[in-house]
Amino acid sequence: MDVEEQMIIIGDVETLLSLTEISELPIIDESNYFAFQNIIRSCLGDEQKKEDKLEKNIRLRKMKAKARYRDRVKAKQGGGITLEDSLTSICCMGIGINPLNIREMSYASMTKLMSKFQQKERYDIDIRSLIAGADAKKVKPQYWMNKLQEK
Repeated sequence: MDVEEQMIIIGDVETLLSLTEISELPIIDESNYFAFQNIIRSCLGDEQKKEDKLEKNIRLRKMKAKARYRDRVKAKQGGGITLEDSLTSICCMGIGINPLNIREMSYASMTKLMSKFQQKERYDIDIRSLIAGADAKKVKPQYWMNKLQEK
């Protein structure tokens, strides 16, 4: 990392030492940082974002920074599920995932699995509520299995 030049040099040491010119260095700087972020988003299973060219306006940039700060504060206050909570929850679901093999799962597949399990759990609770005499107008079970979407 070169703080003065505001760039990050990437790659393993052997590859970097084998380069002959400084222009061959694989770097992440201001020009390609947004594309790098989108690659990370894809790896995590998140949707890619489009680069907003309006952020060159100083007032707009400050407003967006305040909005992002507000969103982070709300997320902390909301008591959202952390990665640690997700890992322990998946191990308790009874589907054969345990602390020894959970490292084999990607983050994206873990979030999809948790989401589907929560839908199934909600459906089971709604059905049990109806069987126990809950008001059918208030409890509307949503079946948890969906059709596969073709892309």
